[in-house]
Amino acid sequence: MKIKRTYILLLLAVGAFSFFLGTILFANKPSKDTPEPDTKTITTFEITDTSGRTLNLEQLNGQNKLILINLWASWCAPCIEEFPRLLDLAEAYKDNLVFIALSSDIEQTDMQKFLEKQQITSKDNRYIALDKASHITTNIFKAKGLPNTYLIDPELKIRYHLKGGKWETETLENQIKMLLGSIENAS
Repeated sequence: MKIKRTYILLLLAVGAFSFFLGTILFANKPSKDTPEPDTKTITTFEITDTSGRTLNLEQLNGQNKLILINLWASWCAPCIEEFPRLLDLAEAYKDNLVFIALSSDIEQTDMQKFLEKQQITSKDNRYIALDKASHITTNIFKAKGLPNTYLIDPELKIRYHLKGGKWETETLENQIKMLLGSIENAS
């Protein structure tokens, strides 16, 4: 009887441990590419990028350009992993897309060190800026983690949202092409 009881307690302990481990490993797993179920118009905001340029999203409203906003930080491994892919897309679609990378680093020097090490600068259609106190990240996008990437149409509506850094470049590029096609067809 004592062996049976010990065996049952052991099975319960293993089951509880497995449940706990599964929760840790999979609860925070980045979701797959997920389109926004309903389009939300974002509040305009103004940033000053690393080269001193000021950009207000209102300036882009109705310009037939897509906006790709990436919420990231220099200490975030998935952010660092995806950053080159986002820069490549910004370059590939530089005539039709504005890329805004908003860092949630606490200190601007941390962001600057990362950018210098990677030789990344704000230029042309790329705006890289510090999101002071993560104001835009938390108050406008209500992001609960990093990275988060938003594809926004010319009317400032979120059309696609990527959570986490695990996504395929082709998937995001297809969304860009699809939205650019709908912009051209509407013109």
